[in-house]
Amino acid sequence: WRQVRALRRQGRMDFLLIGLMLGVWGSFILYGWVLEDIKGTPWGENAERFKDTDFLILAQSLGNVLVSGSLLLALKEGPITHRLTNGVPQSRWLLTSLAYLGAHKSGIGALDYITYPVQVLVKCCKPIPVLLGEVVIAKEKHPPSKYLSVLLLVVGVVVFVTNKPSKKSTDEHVVFEWSAASAYGLFLVLLALICDGVYGPMQNKIKQEFGGLTAHHNMLSMNLIQGLFSLLKVGLVDGVPYVAVRGFSEVFSFCQRNPAIVPQIGYMTLTMIAGNLFIYELQSRYGSLSVTTTTTLRKLCSILVSVVYFGHKMASIQWLGVFIVVFASPVSKYVLPEKVQTEKDAKKTK
Repeated sequence: WRQVRALRRQGRMDFLLIGLMLGVWGSFILYGWVLEDIKGTPWGENAERFKDTDFLILAQSLGNVLVSGSLLLALKEGPITHRLTNGVPQSRWLLTSLAYLGAHKSGIGALDYITYPVQVLVKCCKPIPVLLGEVVIAKEKHPPSKYLSVLLLVVGVVVFVTNKPSKKSTDEHVVFEWSAASAYGLFLVLLALICDGVYGPMQNKIKQEFGGLTAHHNMLSMNLIQGLFSLLKVGLVDGVPYVAVRGFSEVFSFCQRNPAIVPQIGYMTLTMIAGNLFIYELQSRYGSLSVTTTTTLRKLCSILVSVVYFGHKMASIQWLGVFIVVFASPVSKYVLPEKVQTEKDAKKTK
């Protein structure tokens, strides 16, 4: 909004910026609503829960691959293989894509144990493991605003999880209550945060090593490998090798019993694709600050929509925790603004 106001003062309005911001908000708010509906709704007469996270990841991956691949073929020139990969061997994306898969599997799987507002709130704490890793492992130094931001995130989460509505609210609709299941759900979200912290730097390293990569190349390669692993995930069930693709017969059977879930899965895939495209375009045209501001407000709106539509009960002090977490970064930068290093200061430091 600062950019929008600055443009208004200059007598012009950037409607593309406003459109991209609204696109991000609309896409991901709808995505969160549909995802919570899929995972949290008791479907059919038997009140069945849909728990096949691998299938949801496969649906998202397939949609992202089709859209990103089509865009690369349409917008790039040269041999088809080079247009799709930019010369990067797919083996270089393997570990990055596995971390990417881990982030999605843990994050979506957590919704079997906690509500969507709790998942969004805890995922806002991504800077905590990132900062710890950079300070402890990489020995990097950060401005005081970063430490204040992390402190506010911790305080906000503690305020949220240590309080709950009055006893008049039914347990079914309380947004969060401590139990073995909710503790496991929080563990899965923390695992997703760790995976986020792993694949981000690895992705940046590949970008630095191979010039000319675009967001669509990342989108294609990472979702292609993620989709393959979701399709061909091998495990042991009762001592017998089990491939996830065999389990999809259960998904199709579930969809036959509950046909209303089919369009919801389609909406989930479409909103995820649209949200990614809006964010990539916003990042490339207006930078990371616009993306951060837009996604911060989107998270708050997602929590509001979930609470209102699904009837989650929250105490007033829990809302305080939500606002502390969501606005931790901008508040810390406002309270402790980072000093802009001048050329003279840089020489002194050197």
